[in-house]
Parts: sequence; structure tokens; C-alpha cells
Amino acid sequence: MHLRIENTTSYHYSPPVTLDMQIIRLRPRSDTRQQVLNFDLAIMPSPSFITHHTDTENNALVTAWFKGTQEELYISANSEVVTEDRNPYDFIITESEMNHLPLVYQEPARTSLALYTTNRRKNNQILREFLKPILVQAKYETVPFLSELATYISKTFKKVDRKYGNPWSPEKTIKEGKGACRDLAWLYIVSCRSLGLATRFVSGYYLPINPRKKPELHAWCEVFLPGAGWLGLDPNLGTAVSERHVAIATSYDPVMTLPTSGTFWGKGTKSNLKTSIVMQPIK
Repeated sequence: MHLRIENTTSYHYSPPVTLDMQIIRLRPRSDTRQQVLNFDLAIMPSPSFITHHTDTENNALVTAWFKGTQEELYISANSEVVTEDRNPYDFIITESEMNHLPLVYQEPARTSLALYTTNRRKNNQILREFLKPILVQAKYETVPFLSELATYISKTFKKVDRKYGNPWSPEKTIKEGKGACRDLAWLYIVSCRSLGLATRFVSGYYLPINPRKKPELHAWCEVFLPGAGWLGLDPNLGTAVSERHVAIATSYDPVMTLPTSGTFWGKGTKSNLKTSIVMQPIK
């Protein structure tokens, strides 16, 4: 699918503030399933200094510095991206022992994937009880489990719109029985990591099938399997990632995928955020 994406973000500060370093993550990534044809970023006021670079997980970053005080920060990112329409399960796991859960990666993959397998909830009773029927249904087989887990989360949890804040803990999401896309993605990630699966958080765009629904910034997951690479799954929709998903940033930590991050200085200042996303298929 050939897509044109217009993303505008504005922060209005009252009274004016001094902006600290701002990090912007809005350039879609280029990989085997999507290619960026064009990307343009506009920032107002004009930064006094700006750098373009990548972080340790190969995400494209822009870092901007500003002089003086500002009443508003305006960021406009225009992208033209082509995504592939293909069967996400068209692969063969190349290490037979990886077909059953729980699993352990072999070296050197184990070392390079360590960040994505880190899990501090191995003995969490709530998570174990949550996963038990899904594992039984999937017969402890890796790929069926990944699909079943995404479907189960999508069907079981109510979707809510939560504009601000980090993802909820898996325990909170399970208790509440609801969550935003980032909450459901984090529940999926921690669930997979508890079984040894290397899993990372993805931020990006999603173009709804229903034309009456607005495009949005979205969150999903990627699981690494030998022979498949990073397999994208969306627990909010209950499906594998499709041509309607456009990935921007990935990380072991959701905070490292935020579209913008930075601080400002000002006494008694309030910040008003406005965003707009337009996605249009190009024929």
C-alpha cells in the first residue's frame, strides 16, 4: 500500500517557557516490509541547533535545541511510505526447539536479544493464571500461542482512549479489563517475555479499514523468531501486522518510542497539546 501521512503536533505554553532539548521520533523506519520514499520535518520556532541520528536500536531521531522563551512548539512530519501486502506467517522456524514454549534462544542470539527477554514477573501468579488457558488452547506451540494471545486480548479487553501516560502494568490492565493500545501491547510483551520470547514495543500509524474512523498513532508488538525475524502482532486488533500498519520506532522500553520527548522550564506554566493525523492511500 502506498500511503501519504501528515502528522502535526503543537504544544501551546502559557506563560511562555524555556525549552530544553527536544527529541523527535517521527520518521517511519525502512525495512523488509516498508520503505520510506519521502520524509519532511518542519519545526517552529526554528531550532538554534539540530541533529539527525539513530539511537542504539536504530530508530531515526531528530534532536533540537532552542534559544529564548517560546509560547508554542509546532512539529509537522510528512511521510510517503510503501508497505507490503504479504502473508505474515509465510516462514519456517529454523530451530526446531523454538516451536514449543517456554523457550530459550541459542547463542549468539541469546546475548543480542537479552534486552527483549528481560522479565521481572516470572513468578507473577496473576500473569500465570491469565496465560494458562491460552497456552493450553495453543498446546504450548509457539506460533499458535502468539496468534491466540493476540486474539484473546483483543476480544477480552475493552478498548479505551488514554491520551497521556506510560502503559499500565499488566496486572492493572488485567484487573481493569480494559486498556489503550499501548496497555494491551505491553500486556502482550510481558506475557511473551515470561515464556522466554524476545518481544519489543512498536509505535507507529494505523489506517483503519472503516473509512469513517480516523487514522491514529498506534502501538503494537514484534516477536523475534529464528527464520521469521521480527514478527509483528497487534493485540488491539487481534491480528498480525498488515499493510495498514506503518512502524516508526521500536524498543524494549515503550518510553524510547515516544513521538516527542523533552522538558521545558517555566513557573506556573500549563501545556496544551493538539495533534492531527491524516493518512491517504495513493493509487
